[in-house]
Amino acid sequence: MSAGANGRVVIVDDDAILVRAYERCLRFAGFDVKSNTSPRHMLEGFENGSADVVIADIGMPEMDGLGLLAAVRKIDPDVPVLLVTGMPTIDTAIAAIETGALRYLVKPIVSDELVASVTEATRLCKLARLRREATRVAKSVPPPNGRSTLRDAFDRAMDTLYMAYQPIVDVTQKDVFGHEALVRTRESSIPHPGALFATAEKLGMLPQLARKIRMVAPHVLEHLDPSVALFVNLHPRELADEQFAREIETLLPVATRIVFEVSERVSIDDLGRCRARLTQLRQQGFRLAVDDLGAGYAGLTSFALLEPEIVKLDMSLIRGVESSSIKQKVIGSLISLCTEMNVRVIGEGVETQQEADVLLELGCTLQQGYLHARPAFPIPNVTWP
Repeated sequence: MSAGANGRVVIVDDDAILVRAYERCLRFAGFDVKSNTSPRHMLEGFENGSADVVIADIGMPEMDGLGLLAAVRKIDPDVPVLLVTGMPTIDTAIAAIETGALRYLVKPIVSDELVASVTEATRLCKLARLRREATRVAKSVPPPNGRSTLRDAFDRAMDTLYMAYQPIVDVTQKDVFGHEALVRTRESSIPHPGALFATAEKLGMLPQLARKIRMVAPHVLEHLDPSVALFVNLHPRELADEQFAREIETLLPVATRIVFEVSERVSIDDLGRCRARLTQLRQQGFRLAVDDLGAGYAGLTSFALLEPEIVKLDMSLIRGVESSSIKQKVIGSLISLCTEMNVRVIGEGVETQQEADVLLELGCTLQQGYLHARPAFPIPNVTWP
């Protein structure tokens, strides 16, 4: 393996002895390492994309690690920062996480821990940059328009709400991996699910809409094989809602069969409370998926926070992939990186056999889209090529 094959690391610490120790350890592991004892001098030559990981000491006299982290974020929002300290306190740990540090490491750092942390950070950095590229390549989706009679229309939509189910298939095994529960309504003035969620958000009625979906969607599980998962959409704001935690108690008997999809189109605001809720969901047996990958907020923090078991590539990346070498390269890189992180990838919105074939060639065996089955109730049959 050539030097630097695993990624580029910048170390900033006023302890020259420790810097040399970190350098030797990481270079031996295949990283390209640059170091500096002066934070201000390091920032003078720092540019967006010039590093995959920054390691910084918290306690430096010229500029502390938290200040350096904030300065680095202004230059490169995607690069992960690992903060280290020899005098750990609860206050600095909280400050490090709130400021956006990926990890908070305590000296002395054993070599295995250092290499593992930097390896994870480089993968997340590559993922974040690929997501920005995916967002650039993908077509933007315009938001639905509002109306003066939103509340009346929304009430009618809630009264006529039902669920359609779309299979997620393993094209190599010719088997059903799961079904996504897709909300539908017979209210004509709210023509599609995106408009329904946008209307609920404008009216402050997202919790009520989500509650009804979670009440209706799981009924299908009694008709599915126990090995088949049910994918249910989850708005990030619900993660910070105490009522959500109480409501999902009714789903605990089927928790291992439910995958909550969190959309990339919406940012996650309350990181502290979300982190606790995500831990609770996993302990209860639920799984998490990032939906619309490549179409939304392309930062590092949300993916690192969610640590999903599954990601779904947005259909705007899939559309016409057979004739776009750029899309193929982006998708192939995303699949490769997610595979390294033990994250399963689903290609969403597959409509043609050409798209399905290219995705399979790129390593995407789990697919969802009209080619295989349209959303329907009751559960539709899958069309196998």
